[in-house]
Amino acid sequence: MQRANTVEFTDFSSREQTHYFNYRIDGQTYTITLAHSKSSSLSPNAQQTILFNLGMCYLLDLAELVVPDHIIINFTLNDTQQKFWQSFYQEVAKEKMYLYQLDLALLAADWKFQQNGKSFPLISLENQQHRALCLTGGKESLTLLKLLKQEKDLLLFFLNPEMNVHRQKVYTRFKDQFTTVKTISNRQEVFTLLKKKYETTLGSGVDMAHLIFNTMLLGCKYVMIGNEYSANYPNLMYQGYMINHQYIKSIHFADKINHYLDECVTQDFNYYSPFFGLYEINIAKKLFVDEEFLEVWTSCNHTTAEVNFCSNCAKCAFTYLVSLVHTSEKFLSRYFSRDLLQDVELFKPLQDFTGEKPLDCVGEKIEVWTALEILAQNSAFQNKPVIRYFTEKIRPFIADDLAKFHQEVYAIQKVPTHLPLELTKIIEDNYQA
Repeated sequence: MQRANTVEFTDFSSREQTHYFNYRIDGQTYTITLAHSKSSSLSPNAQQTILFNLGMCYLLDLAELVVPDHIIINFTLNDTQQKFWQSFYQEVAKEKMYLYQLDLALLAADWKFQQNGKSFPLISLENQQHRALCLTGGKESLTLLKLLKQEKDLLLFFLNPEMNVHRQKVYTRFKDQFTTVKTISNRQEVFTLLKKKYETTLGSGVDMAHLIFNTMLLGCKYVMIGNEYSANYPNLMYQGYMINHQYIKSIHFADKINHYLDECVTQDFNYYSPFFGLYEINIAKKLFVDEEFLEVWTSCNHTTAEVNFCSNCAKCAFTYLVSLVHTSEKFLSRYFSRDLLQDVELFKPLQDFTGEKPLDCVGEKIEVWTALEILAQNSAFQNKPVIRYFTEKIRPFIADDLAKFHQEVYAIQKVPTHLPLELTKIIEDNYQA
């Protein structure tokens, strides 16, 4: 990849329900546009504060793409704002540096802020009506929709569905059944230009922050994202630092951004994941109680118009495994092009004692081992190559702990986040420890 010298956030404006965010990268101007299928009813001042923060999200996307030496922001930020965005950039860009085998010290860009520029004060967002649920078609978001579908104030939010054929399919499925809002943006076109020019690619990105500020702009009282307990565990160590592909899905990030919102944006909005205390194998059992919504289900990043799952990646392997615990091979054959339990090599990184955890949204080894143990007790699966590998190579060393692992992954974990009472009740009613 080629690195940029300077990325600059110059200004932003709004005209006819479209927002324009302007940046300069090595002297060339790039404009990212954003519109919503439903316009915001917030006051102009409130919109300005939120739009500034959305502009910062795009800035981090651009910086992660080109890893600049200098980052210039033509607005005034207080110390808390500066520290939040600087640390956020360094955290999400670490994976990119690992992928390109670059020195993490390159993330210590020279940040410059306008001393006497425009600043954006705390805003009030009292008496908002909707609770936003961000929907992608993944097993967590669809499960959350099943639990919340009767709620009258539910708003389904879709981030840039035009960027992904599957997201567009999910949006089309639900747009007439629920209150829905989607974003319309050219950001993918801008990213494509930069990827070609700088011979680079985007890393894990900051989409979780985009979801938060977009739903805030729509006047919601809070946003729910189906992020799970296992997202808190890192994938690998690089140059003395932990790399977590799912950092922006972690409790640590939720805590940091909610504190940032309270101190610098508004005290009337928060981000929650009702599933922060649940492992994925536990979450999934509610999804397969019936087939509602499953026609648009996917947990793969390589979907096409024809297939929901590529059936060749680590994420597909993990999803297939934890789903098979709750459903049947015949059912899964509708979605997966092959029997993944025939592919030992695909599952090795998920269950082996050594090696790096795949850089994908996959669960922890204790979930994998628990699922494999459940399947191994069923005679229909005992001769599958993946199951045989587990029983011969893995199980003898963990046999005494399997009962403990099973209990843990099906329990509600204690986490330092506090849900609104209505969400706490839904989880307790549906997921008893």
